Amino acid sequence: MKRVISAFHGIDGGLSLNSGLGLKRGMWENIIGSGFVIDKIGIDFSKSFVRKVASGNNILFWHDIWAPYLKSLKDQFLRLYALENQKYYKLNSRWLCDNNVWVGNWDWRLPLRGRSVDNLNNMIPSLILPPLVDDSNDSWKWVLSPKGIFTVKYLSRFIDKKLDTSLPNEKIMHWNPWLPKKVNIFIWQVVLDQLPHLENLLARDVLVDSDLCHL
Repeated sequence: MKRVISAFHGIDGGLSLNSGLGLKRGMWENIIGSGFVIDKIGIDFSKSFVRKVASGNNILFWHDIWAPYLKSLKDQFLRLYALENQKYYKLNSRWLCDNNVWVGNWDWRLPLRGRSVDNLNNMIPSLILPPLVDDSNDSWKWVLSPKGIFTVKYLSRFIDKKLDTSLPNEKIMHWNPWLPKKVNIFIWQVVLDQLPHLENLLARDVLVDSDLCHL
């Protein structure tokens, strides 16, 4: 699945796009686009999945979020990323532990100088890791959950809580799972005053045959 997504949408699956626009149309575009919709209500969902380093064999050094910034290194250090020759190198190829000392296996287009040297000196202290474990798999962590595990249920509660603080109390609708869906929808329309009664129809310039019925 990962190879298919990468073949169609790029090595990072289109996650580096800021809005989801530019992806090829289909299910994956809808999934990525949903994440950006959640971002717009004030939840930093698109950047909430970070890599947990084990071997570093499946983590992109510059593109994946793995250092303690909640931001990829390419976004945090734009000047260094622009000077990088191999922008899609894996973590274990670019950042090495030699005799318990971490060193960078850098490949710059031009010698670093001035602000670029300062950027590198600022970046290196944050990259110190426990020793890489060659026979272990890199994994993911969802930073919005205390346990680091993504669940739709927890995300739904997160969204509800966010919306509850941004909407007037009279506009909040908590769905009752014991009621049929159509009943919940009807109550939701009542709360929002969206039922197609005479007053609402006239307010929307909808012509009715008679104004004798006041429903």
